[in-house]
Amino acid sequence: MNIRKIIVIAVVIISSVCVFTLQGYSEDSYETKLEQVYDKAWDGLYDDALKDLNEIIKKDSKCYPAYYSKAGIELLKGEYKQAIKDYKKVSKLAPQYKDDVNFYINIANNAILDSDPGGFINIYNVSLKLDDGYIIKPDKKEKKAIKKLFYIKGFYNAHLTSLEIFCQDSGYTPKKYSDLFKLASKDFMAEIPNLEKQIRKEFFPMITKMEEEMLDSFVEVHKKDFNELKQEILKKENHNLTKKEYCSYFDENAQDLVKYKMNMYKF
Repeated sequence: MNIRKIIVIAVVIISSVCVFTLQGYSEDSYETKLEQVYDKAWDGLYDDALKDLNEIIKKDSKCYPAYYSKAGIELLKGEYKQAIKDYKKVSKLAPQYKDDVNFYINIANNAILDSDPGGFINIYNVSLKLDDGYIIKPDKKEKKAIKKLFYIKGFYNAHLTSLEIFCQDSGYTPKKYSDLFKLASKDFMAEIPNLEKQIRKEFFPMITKMEEEMLDSFVEVHKKDFNELKQEILKKENHNLTKKEYCSYFDENAQDLVKYKMNMYKF
Protein backbone atom coordinates (compact mmCIF):
# COMPACT_ATOMS: atom_id res chain seq x y z
CA MET A 1 0.00 0.00 0.00
CA ASN A 2 1.49 3.36 -1.04
CA ILE A 3 0.28 5.67 1.73
CA ARG A 4 2.59 8.46 0.61
CA LYS A 5 0.77 8.67 -2.69
CA ILE A 6 -2.54 9.70 -1.21
CA ILE A 7 -1.90 10.94 2.32
CA VAL A 8 -2.99 14.45 3.26
CA ILE A 9 -0.33 16.53 5.01
CA ALA A 10 -1.84 19.34 7.10
CA VAL A 11 -1.56 22.77 5.52
CA VAL A 12 -0.03 22.24 2.16
CA ILE A 13 -0.77 19.86 -0.69
CA ILE A 14 -3.88 17.84 -1.44
CA SER A 15 -2.97 14.58 -3.14
CA SER A 16 -6.37 13.36 -4.19
CA VAL A 17 -6.84 12.49 -7.85
CA CYS A 18 -9.38 13.97 -10.24
CA VAL A 19 -12.29 11.63 -10.86
CA PHE A 20 -11.91 12.22 -14.52
CA THR A 21 -9.10 11.92 -17.07
CA LEU A 22 -7.59 15.17 -18.26
CA GLN A 23 -7.75 15.82 -21.95
CA GLY A 24 -4.27 15.17 -23.25
CA TYR A 25 -3.27 13.08 -20.21
CA SER A 26 -3.85 9.43 -19.49
CA GLU A 27 -4.86 8.76 -15.90
CA ASP A 28 -1.43 7.29 -15.17
CA SER A 29 0.43 10.24 -16.65
CA TYR A 30 -1.78 12.65 -14.73
CA GLU A 31 -0.96 10.92 -11.44
CA THR A 32 2.72 10.93 -12.41
CA LYS A 33 2.49 14.65 -13.12
CA LEU A 34 1.01 15.33 -9.71
CA GLU A 35 3.65 13.17 -8.05
CA GLN A 36 6.30 15.32 -9.74
CA VAL A 37 4.56 18.44 -8.45
CA TYR A 38 4.53 17.11 -4.89
CA ASP A 39 8.21 16.15 -5.08
CA LYS A 40 9.15 19.62 -6.31
CA ALA A 41 7.09 21.27 -3.57
CA TRP A 42 8.68 19.07 -0.91
CA ASP A 43 12.10 20.17 -2.17
CA GLY A 44 11.08 23.84 -1.96
CA LEU A 45 10.95 24.28 -5.76
CA TYR A 46 7.70 26.20 -5.52
CA ASP A 47 7.92 28.08 -8.83
CA ASP A 48 8.56 24.86 -10.75
CA ALA A 49 5.64 23.17 -9.00
CA LEU A 50 3.35 26.11 -9.82
CA LYS A 51 4.40 25.96 -13.45
CA ASP A 52 3.36 22.29 -13.62
CA LEU A 53 0.06 23.00 -11.88
CA ASN A 54 -0.73 25.84 -14.27
CA GLU A 55 -0.11 23.41 -17.13
CA ILE A 56 -2.65 21.00 -15.65
CA ILE A 57 -5.18 23.79 -15.11
CA LYS A 58 -4.69 24.99 -18.68
CA LYS A 59 -5.68 21.55 -19.92
CA ASP A 60 -8.66 21.33 -17.58
CA SER A 61 -9.87 24.44 -15.75
CA LYS A 62 -12.13 22.34 -13.51
CA CYS A 63 -9.40 20.21 -11.96
CA TYR A 64 -9.86 21.24 -8.33
CA PRO A 65 -6.89 19.26 -6.88
CA ALA A 66 -4.58 21.37 -9.03
CA TYR A 67 -6.17 24.59 -7.72
CA TYR A 68 -5.97 23.25 -4.16
CA SER A 69 -2.27 22.42 -4.52
CA LYS A 70 -1.59 25.73 -6.26
CA ALA A 71 -3.24 27.69 -3.45
CA GLY A 72 -1.26 25.78 -0.83
CA ILE A 73 2.03 26.66 -2.49
CA GLU A 74 0.97 30.30 -2.90
CA LEU A 75 0.15 30.36 0.80
CA LEU A 76 3.68 29.17 1.58
CA LYS A 77 5.19 31.77 -0.74
CA GLY A 78 3.26 34.57 0.92
CA GLU A 79 1.10 35.21 -2.15
CA TYR A 80 -1.97 35.38 0.06
CA LYS A 81 -4.43 37.17 -2.22
CA GLN A 82 -3.82 34.76 -5.08
CA ALA A 83 -4.07 31.83 -2.67
CA ILE A 84 -7.49 33.07 -1.51
CA LYS A 85 -8.61 33.37 -5.12
CA ASP A 86 -7.58 29.78 -5.89
CA TYR A 87 -9.08 28.41 -2.66
CA LYS A 88 -12.38 30.02 -3.58
CA LYS A 89 -12.13 28.30 -6.96
CA VAL A 90 -11.76 24.97 -5.13
CA SER A 91 -14.79 25.73 -2.98
CA LYS A 92 -16.85 26.38 -6.10
CA LEU A 93 -15.65 23.28 -7.97
CA ALA A 94 -15.64 20.93 -4.95
CA PRO A 95 -18.10 22.08 -2.25
CA GLN A 96 -17.22 19.02 -0.14
CA TYR A 97 -13.93 20.75 0.70
CA LYS A 98 -15.60 24.00 1.76
CA ASP A 99 -14.70 23.67 5.46
CA ASP A 100 -11.04 22.93 4.70
CA VAL A 101 -10.88 25.74 2.18
CA ASN A 102 -12.38 28.25 4.60
CA PHE A 103 -9.78 27.24 7.19
CA TYR A 104 -6.94 28.09 4.80
CA ILE A 105 -8.65 31.25 3.58
CA ASN A 106 -8.75 32.42 7.19
CA ILE A 107 -5.03 31.69 7.51
CA ALA A 108 -4.36 33.77 4.40
CA ASN A 109 -6.58 36.64 5.57
CA ASN A 110 -4.88 36.64 8.96
CA ALA A 111 -1.47 36.71 7.26
CA ILE A 112 -2.55 39.73 5.22
CA LEU A 113 -3.66 41.52 8.37
CA ASP A 114 -0.43 40.47 10.05
CA SER A 115 1.55 42.54 7.54
CA ASP A 116 0.16 45.54 9.46
CA PRO A 117 2.09 46.11 12.70
CA GLY A 118 -1.18 45.97 14.62
CA GLY A 119 -2.87 43.34 12.50
CA PHE A 120 -2.06 40.27 14.55
CA ILE A 121 -3.10 42.01 17.73
CA ASN A 122 -6.38 43.10 16.15
CA ILE A 123 -7.13 39.52 15.13
CA TYR A 124 -6.68 38.09 18.60
CA ASN A 125 -7.92 41.15 20.50
CA VAL A 126 -5.02 41.04 22.93
CA SER A 127 -6.07 43.65 25.45
CA LEU A 128 -6.93 43.37 29.10
CA LYS A 129 -9.69 44.95 31.11
CA LEU A 130 -8.58 45.08 34.71
CA ASP A 131 -10.89 44.82 37.72
CA ASP A 132 -10.98 48.60 38.09
CA GLY A 133 -12.14 48.93 34.46
CA TYR A 134 -8.78 50.16 33.18
CA ILE A 135 -7.82 48.67 29.82
CA ILE A 136 -4.21 47.94 28.98
CA LYS A 137 -2.97 47.13 25.50
CA PRO A 138 0.40 45.89 24.28
CA ASP A 139 2.87 48.57 23.28
CA LYS A 140 4.74 48.45 19.99
CA LYS A 141 7.53 46.25 21.37
CA GLU A 142 5.06 43.84 22.95
CA LYS A 143 3.01 43.59 19.78
CA LYS A 144 6.08 42.54 17.84
CA ALA A 145 7.06 40.01 20.51
CA ILE A 146 3.53 38.55 20.75
CA LYS A 147 3.28 38.21 16.99
CA LYS A 148 6.54 36.28 16.75
CA LEU A 149 5.75 34.22 19.85
CA PHE A 150 2.45 33.08 18.35
CA TYR A 151 4.07 32.35 15.02
CA ILE A 152 6.80 30.16 16.54
CA LYS A 153 4.54 28.32 18.98
CA GLY A 154 1.78 27.98 16.42
CA PHE A 155 4.16 26.43 13.90
CA TYR A 156 5.60 24.05 16.49
CA ASN A 157 2.19 23.00 17.80
CA ALA A 158 0.72 22.58 14.33
CA HIS A 159 3.47 20.29 13.09
CA LEU A 160 4.61 18.44 16.21
CA THR A 161 2.69 18.83 19.48
CA SER A 162 -0.70 18.22 17.87
CA LEU A 163 0.62 15.09 16.16
CA GLU A 164 2.03 13.77 19.44
CA ILE A 165 -1.34 14.30 21.13
CA PHE A 166 -3.22 12.68 18.26
CA CYS A 167 -0.94 9.62 18.29
CA GLN A 168 -1.06 9.05 22.06
CA ASP A 169 -3.65 6.26 21.83
CA SER A 170 -2.52 4.88 18.48
CA GLY A 171 0.02 2.40 19.79
CA TYR A 172 2.79 4.21 17.92
CA THR A 173 4.86 7.28 18.80
CA PRO A 174 6.55 8.95 15.81
CA LYS A 175 9.82 9.40 17.72
CA LYS A 176 12.15 9.71 14.73
CA TYR A 177 10.02 12.48 13.23
CA SER A 178 9.70 14.14 16.64
CA ASP A 179 13.45 14.09 17.31
CA LEU A 180 14.31 15.45 13.85
CA PHE A 181 11.68 18.18 14.11
CA LYS A 182 12.92 19.27 17.55
CA LEU A 183 16.49 19.37 16.28
CA ALA A 184 15.54 21.39 13.19
CA SER A 185 13.43 23.85 15.20
CA LYS A 186 15.94 24.28 18.02
CA ASP A 187 17.19 27.70 16.92
CA PHE A 188 13.85 29.44 16.55
CA MET A 189 12.41 27.74 19.67
CA ALA A 190 15.36 29.18 21.59
CA GLU A 191 13.97 32.65 20.86
CA ILE A 192 10.90 32.06 23.06
CA PRO A 193 12.38 32.97 26.50
CA ASN A 194 13.65 36.31 25.20
CA LEU A 195 10.30 37.06 23.53
CA GLU A 196 8.42 36.26 26.73
CA LYS A 197 10.64 38.67 28.67
CA GLN A 198 9.40 41.49 26.43
CA ILE A 199 5.74 40.91 27.36
CA ARG A 200 4.10 42.02 30.58
CA LYS A 201 3.02 39.16 32.82
CA GLU A 202 -0.60 40.38 32.79
CA PHE A 203 -0.95 39.18 29.20
CA PHE A 204 0.16 35.59 29.75
CA PRO A 205 -3.12 34.05 31.00
CA MET A 206 -4.84 35.26 27.82
CA ILE A 207 -1.92 34.19 25.63
CA THR A 208 -1.92 30.73 27.22
CA LYS A 209 -5.66 30.37 26.62
CA MET A 210 -5.19 31.29 22.95
CA GLU A 211 -2.37 28.77 22.59
CA GLU A 212 -4.54 26.03 24.05
CA GLU A 213 -7.39 26.87 21.67
CA MET A 214 -5.04 26.82 18.68
CA LEU A 215 -3.55 23.50 19.76
CA ASP A 216 -7.02 21.98 20.08
CA SER A 217 -7.82 23.11 16.55
CA PHE A 218 -4.59 21.56 15.21
CA VAL A 219 -5.43 18.21 16.84
CA GLU A 220 -8.85 18.38 15.18
CA VAL A 221 -7.11 18.85 11.82
CA HIS A 222 -5.23 15.58 12.35
CA LYS A 223 -8.46 13.82 13.27
CA LYS A 224 -10.17 15.12 10.16
CA ASP A 225 -7.22 14.32 7.90
CA PHE A 226 -7.00 10.79 9.31
CA ASN A 227 -10.72 10.08 8.84
CA GLU A 228 -10.73 11.44 5.28
CA LEU A 229 -7.58 9.49 4.43
CA LYS A 230 -9.05 6.35 5.96
CA GLN A 231 -12.09 6.60 3.70
CA GLU A 232 -9.90 7.37 0.69
CA ILE A 233 -7.70 4.30 1.20
CA LEU A 234 -10.67 2.07 1.94
CA LYS A 235 -12.23 3.15 -1.34
CA LYS A 236 -9.07 2.93 -3.43
CA GLU A 237 -7.27 -0.03 -1.87
CA ASN A 238 -9.91 -1.78 0.26
CA HIS A 239 -7.68 -1.34 3.29
CA ASN A 240 -8.85 -0.09 6.69
CA LEU A 241 -6.16 2.41 7.68
CA THR A 242 -5.34 2.47 11.40
CA LYS A 243 -4.15 5.38 13.52
CA LYS A 244 -0.96 3.42 14.08
CA GLU A 245 -0.27 3.33 10.33
CA TYR A 246 -1.08 7.02 10.00
CA CYS A 247 1.30 7.91 12.83
CA SER A 248 4.06 5.58 11.62
CA TYR A 249 3.98 7.33 8.24
CA PHE A 250 5.62 10.36 9.84
CA ASP A 251 8.59 8.24 10.94
CA GLU A 252 8.82 6.43 7.61
CA ASN A 253 9.14 9.80 5.83
CA ALA A 254 10.67 11.80 8.69
CA GLN A 255 13.56 13.43 6.83
CA ASP A 256 11.46 14.56 3.85
CA LEU A 257 8.63 15.80 6.08
CA VAL A 258 10.85 17.79 8.42
CA LYS A 259 12.77 19.29 5.50
CA TYR A 260 9.52 20.32 3.86
CA LYS A 261 8.08 21.81 7.03
CA MET A 262 11.23 23.80 7.71
CA ASN A 263 10.90 25.25 4.21
CA MET A 264 7.39 26.27 5.23
CA TYR A 265 8.74 28.08 8.30
CA LYS A 266 10.88 30.32 6.13
CA PHE A 267 7.72 31.89 4.82
